[in-house]
Amino acid sequence: MTFRQFAFNNIIRSKRTYLAHFLSSTFAIMIFFTYALLAFHPNLQGDLTASVTINTFAKSGLQISQGLIFFFSFFFILYSVSAFLKTRKKDFGILMLHGMSRSQLNKLVFIEN
Repeated sequence: MTFRQFAFNNIIRSKRTYLAHFLSSTFAIMIFFTYALLAFHPNLQGDLTASVTINTFAKSGLQISQGLIFFFSFFFILYSVSAFLKTRKKDFGILMLHGMSRSQLNKLVFIEN
């Protein structure tokens, strides 16, 4: 069994954990991408010309909102990865007891993600 086959078998064995991790990460990325798509849409860039003040406030509001969404999405994904790794802690411990090195464990987590 190769290392990639071992990683694939781990994914198949714990598919509920991987599904939850994948869906939470996908949700955070989808929210950020949807907002960025609306913030940079060409039709919305020039249509706020009713007043210079409204245009300035709208652009700065969109930029601040996008920064906040990026910040929360980043930490949500980090939290999701942390929760995912905590559920796999026992599996990693067993692998380490059987002689897996730290670099091999990091490689396994990288391939699985």
